[in-house]
Amino acid sequence: MLFGYLRAGGPVLNRTPMAQELRGGLAGHGPTGATARSELAAEILYDVYPGVLWRWMRDAPAPPGAFTARLDAAVDIAIQGVAGVFAGLDDSTGR
Repeated sequence: MLFGYLRAGGPVLNRTPMAQELRGGLAGHGPTGATARSELAAEILYDVYPGVLWRWMRDAPAPPGAFTARLDAAVDIAIQGVAGVFAGLDDSTGR
């Protein structure tokens, strides 16, 4: 089913509403001039989901709840990295 979704022009060709919502939310929380980084951060956070999904499909059958636990762990790490980047930005330059 996932292969069919990708062949039909899934998120590879079209931005999803979730990615757009992430981008909008991050743009409102970063310092002035951080728009490019907000867009990249949104894409990174969005990419976590399909990455976890692909690994979950590839691995041996997992117990109920394993996918959610893996997704939560991956999102947590990604958010910590994104937060670290935004914390290091200079408010006046966005760098």
